[in-house]
Amino acid sequence: MPTTLTWQVIVVRLGLTALCAGILGFDRDEKGHSAGLRTNLLVGLAAALAMLQANWLINSNGKPEDSFVVM
Repeated sequence: MPTTLTWQVIVVRLGLTALCAGILGFDRDEKGHSAGLRTNLLVGLAAALAMLQANWLINSNGKPEDSFVVM
């Protein structure tokens, strides 16, 4: 999987994260659990943003393409 990010990839990842976290949060809200829709959306989007940032920073570490450490 390439680590280069385009705006389309970012929008798709955040959209799918919001959809999945929303489904889980809505289900938890309906069952009366403490972490409901808002909490799951916030945690899911924060995790997705952290992973997007990590993918973006991988390319800026200055190592050559054939390095063992590069994903």
